[in-house]
Amino acid sequence: MRGRIEVDPDLEPVPVPASILNEVFAHAREAAPEECCGLITGADAAPFARVVRCRNEMTRQHQLDPATYPRDGTQGFYMNEQDYMHADEEAAGRGERVTCVYHSHVDAAAYFSEMD
Repeated sequence: MRGRIEVDPDLEPVPVPASILNEVFAHAREAAPEECCGLITGADAAPFARVVRCRNEMTRQHQLDPATYPRDGTQGFYMNEQDYMHADEEAAGRGERVTCVYHSHVDAAAYFSEMD
């Protein structure tokens, strides 16, 4: 089993615009008590331009097949595939791409978990 992933202090910080962070944080608050998940799209010059909220399908997957999906939306996320595809197509139409995948951890600190 892999341990917790720590930030490499030798890497330069990645500046993310406050408006983007605020939108991600708002998404996490609104989705609670379940995890939120989504995408950020952009281009080389501005990699963090748009937040695209995606539906967390983990609870639905768990209800359909608890053996394969033992966690529900309070403990994990399963990004809606159509939401992802739609976001990717819209970004490409603007000359952008998906530059970031995000999700929240409910009642936990911000860190890379073993599942991340």
